[in-house]
Amino acid sequence: MSAGRPRATGGLGAVRRGIPAPARTLGSVSAMLERLCSKVGCAREAVTTLTFDYGDQMAALGPLGGGDDPHAHDLCAIHTDRLSVPKGWVVVRHETLRV
Repeated sequence: MSAGRPRATGGLGAVRRGIPAPARTLGSVSAMLERLCSKVGCAREAVTTLTFDYGDQMAALGPLGGGDDPHAHDLCAIHTDRLSVPKGWVVVRHETLRV
């Protein structure tokens, strides 16, 4: 690993896409504005949050969450539209009202 390059170690001190975690205050409006898609190699802005309920074989897709759930995955619009789940699973889409 090259010297001076941030190293991702996981947890709250991790570096994600070059932005240290303390600068990405979790749950704040500014953190929600700079959240990126969780898919590897995707640098698009996240628009939805995906969570899973393995016991009920259900995937829930809705507006961006608070950002403090390590089991939630933020997705961009393209990956939201392409979402697929295992056979027998149900996708619950929580839509926001648009005025």
